[in-house]
Amino acid sequence: FRSNRRTSPARLLRMNGDSSSLDNTNKNTSDISRRKLIRTVSAACFSVVAVESMTRTESAFALSKKRIKYVTDWTDLNGVQVREIKLGTGIVPRSGDTVAIHFSLFYNDLEVESSRESSGLAASPLGFTFGTETGAGSIIPGIRLGMEGMKVGGLRMISIPSELAFGKRGKKPLIPPDADVECAVQLLSVKRSGTNPNVSPGVGSSMF
Repeated sequence: FRSNRRTSPARLLRMNGDSSSLDNTNKNTSDISRRKLIRTVSAACFSVVAVESMTRTESAFALSKKRIKYVTDWTDLNGVQVREIKLGTGIVPRSGDTVAIHFSLFYNDLEVESSRESSGLAASPLGFTFGTETGAGSIIPGIRLGMEGMKVGGLRMISIPSELAFGKRGKKPLIPPDADVECAVQLLSVKRSGTNPNVSPGVGSSMF
């Protein structure tokens, strides 16, 4: 049974309120109960807002992917498929170069991970060594293979089969085992292997 009448936090507090006939010990106990009740009600309200916000965000991600405008058709490349969203004009990364990218990882048309989880200056690009397959400085094979020939400033969607993504282990909690994924990659900069860190990068090596 659920009553249609909603009880406000203030009314709940009055129901637990202290009476003038209570002694100081009971007053202190009542005050503690009030504070606990306020925290409980506030936490419940926050949880409802968080769930509603998550639902709206997931819908927005799905819509944003469907609204992407491509400038080329799908093309096979090294076991993955690629499709250009924006063609770059800078240099092309080579094995051993240090690259910086922004990425959005999609599964079933929903964005499940992104380097742009924070907006503005708080958004942190992903940096890695291009061509490195394992260990530090590496990335899942499908992204590396799908970035070949890409120029700085470009934005590309890469469709990656499970064996070149997360394989049988998946990526908990949102990507199950043996799942194909898609990844939108924006190439921000390329630093040539062996470049002096004190020397300014050459023309076409960065979007900035």
